[in-house]
Amino acid sequence: MNKILKNLDNYEILFSSIEGADVDDDIIITRKAMDEMARTFTNTFGDSSQDFIRFSVKNPDFFSKFFFIKFDNEIDENDKVFELGNIKIVINRRDIFYFLGIIIDFTTGFNRSGYLFIDNMDKNTKISSEAKI
Repeated sequence: MNKILKNLDNYEILFSSIEGADVDDDIIITRKAMDEMARTFTNTFGDSSQDFIRFSVKNPDFFSKFFFIKFDNEIDENDKVFELGNIKIVINRRDIFYFLGIIIDFTTGFNRSGYLFIDNMDKNTKISSEAKI
């Protein structure tokens, strides 16, 4: 079983379908993050739209990487499409490797709120993001 999932009450799993990937490589989205994505998406586009949510990575190197969550409306041949409820999530195949083993959560704090990317391979690593959609 995934190391951190036993501490999460409600979550969705994006199965990467990458050869050699195991349960620890699943991309996990907490219910809180999914609810926030759905709320923001519905407030922006309503119930029907050709738009979707894109997860991407910028400057992916050994020392740093920046995760992004944004709206998009163009899918290309290198994209992998996931559907969770009525929301489409798209990740480019070159970026999907950086999301393996990542748990995406949404947090609200005193001064700010945003998505939090937690590295499942190292439960002490939390990658904060200014991702706003």
